[in-house]
Amino acid sequence: MKPNQAGKLSRTWGKFEVDYNLEDSWLMALNQLHVLDLRNICEGHLAKVDPDSRRANITVVVYEAYQELFLRHWNEIQEPVIAALQSCFNTENYYLRYIAERQLFLTPGKKLHIDRFTSLFIQADKRHARKKAEFDQETRQWFESSVDAFQRFDYMMLGFYDLMGGEIKAKRRRRI
Repeated sequence: MKPNQAGKLSRTWGKFEVDYNLEDSWLMALNQLHVLDLRNICEGHLAKVDPDSRRANITVVVYEAYQELFLRHWNEIQEPVIAALQSCFNTENYYLRYIAERQLFLTPGKKLHIDRFTSLFIQADKRHARKKAEFDQETRQWFESSVDAFQRFDYMMLGFYDLMGGEIKAKRRRRI
């Protein structure tokens, strides 16, 4: 256990520095997802003044090999994906964001260039910020529920991909 650059307690997991209280089983499960790729996981930190930094959160992106088909069918899949998110996550305990990233460029001469969608993100934030310095049972339970929800959502996303005619990719090597 050591404080990182921001003064938070962290530890090494594989080749990554992670928050100290994140359990190996959660990290392993989130790194075993098929369609979703873990991008960020934070236990929430009391030392931060703003409530957003005190909330636990998990962010995943649709794995690169699956992005193109999901983005091509963006208009068709928005509602089924939202319904899947609602069925997997208890929205009483989460702030959920389903983000399709797209860049717009304005160049001299006021020419507008609209880039294609580049990535799909799903971010789950714990609804209530941590109130205690020690890692509390409520936050631990939130992570347990979140890992389970992301596993179920990943399975549903794999089903959507198959329904859209995508070729299921072989499991990829993990970043551990």
